[in-house]
Amino acid sequence: MKFIFIMCISGLFAFGVCLIAEQTTGRLQTNVLSLDMGTPMDEPFLGFGWSKAEIHSERYFRWVKHLEAEVSFDMDELIDMELSIIAAPLYIKGRRQKIGVYMNNHFIAEWTCPEDPNFKQYQTNVPARFCKKEKNCLILRMGYRKQQKPDPRKLALAVDKIVLDKVRSTKPYKTKQDHDVRIYP
Repeated sequence: MKFIFIMCISGLFAFGVCLIAEQTTGRLQTNVLSLDMGTPMDEPFLGFGWSKAEIHSERYFRWVKHLEAEVSFDMDELIDMELSIIAAPLYIKGRRQKIGVYMNNHFIAEWTCPEDPNFKQYQTNVPARFCKKEKNCLILRMGYRKQQKPDPRKLALAVDKIVLDKVRSTKPYKTKQDHDVRIYP
């Protein structure tokens, strides 16, 4: 079953999940993955580590409830990709959440979240050599998770969006140290 899901907000078109995919396998046919976390369309792509879908202040999201969370998908073409995640760490005064990013067990980047409970955009490039056509596995590894009452769950990171798109930069990436990691407020 193939689908395109478009969400309309205030008369403007915004993409909730903008991709053509087989719902059961999470196959990318456009090599663009845009997951609006917390919507029903994200479920075919999510593996271990995710909590239930939530909404707060009109923002849909899911918490990473373990120290690791997985997103799986297939690709039709192996190309350099840009990964963008909009997320907010579980706020603990004096601590900064670290997020390790891995594609198919290859280290891509590490982000250190500011000591701030607000959602921020984190970006890095994913070289084509770390991808494969079948069963790609994007892993987010957390530095900590903690319970904050009255919620009984141990939580690490609230994720609003995950986007993998064709790389916009022409700079070739040769080593782990060459990765340009960007964090936006």
